[in-house]
Amino acid sequence: MTAENGFEKWDRWYQTFKERNPGTSVIKMEMERVAQKLKTGASHPTLGANIDGHADWWEAGISSFTQYVKQFDITPAYRMVDYGCGSLRVGAHFIRYLDPGHYFGLELASGLYELGQDVIGETMLAQKRPRFGLIDTDAMDEATAFGADIVYSTAVAFHVHPDELAQYHANLLKLTAKPGAILVFDTKISEQPLRYRTRAWAWPMQMYLDALAPLRFEREILMQKREENGVPFENRILQFRRPG
Repeated sequence: MTAENGFEKWDRWYQTFKERNPGTSVIKMEMERVAQKLKTGASHPTLGANIDGHADWWEAGISSFTQYVKQFDITPAYRMVDYGCGSLRVGAHFIRYLDPGHYFGLELASGLYELGQDVIGETMLAQKRPRFGLIDTDAMDEATAFGADIVYSTAVAFHVHPDELAQYHANLLKLTAKPGAILVFDTKISEQPLRYRTRAWAWPMQMYLDALAPLRFEREILMQKREENGVPFENRILQFRRPG
């Protein structure tokens, strides 16, 4: 009998979990467990108050924030929805930069954005009046009514399980309902569907073009070329826009 590899072991666990917990998101459950661990002060590469390699929490997300502002001409007057805001590593910079009341952070797992709020502090939160909510609640309707000029989703798309891709895309389409609204997200692009980690996937560009219609694809930014087991794929930032 051949021993299971890491992918097969995780897939078997995933199927068992879904059978026992129909309608429950695995990533939500996993991220809430991460949030509980981070509350104890544990470090993490991108989440929590102690980010690996950064003594200054504010330093960790500044390069991504600067790139988004520069590449997509984001002004303080923009109304922004941050889909998958995590613990606000990047979102905190937008909260500080945007006009008061112009930031809405959405997260699937409870307990994450609260960690960032603690670091940001009550003074800035009171001044900037950001809004927050969980994706699987009425907050999705509130964020849609918010009327975003730009919806961005960083470090999310390539972690979405294939079973939940349709819902992810539907949520992005819902949030970009405003005519002219911009959608920006980073992802992994390959010629054929590629699973390069147990919880990470790359997809052909056509998949996004089809899934996000009627949004109009505007441009892409190549970030990095990579390879997994001899199969090439690319890190790209994609920009779409709602016609009108």
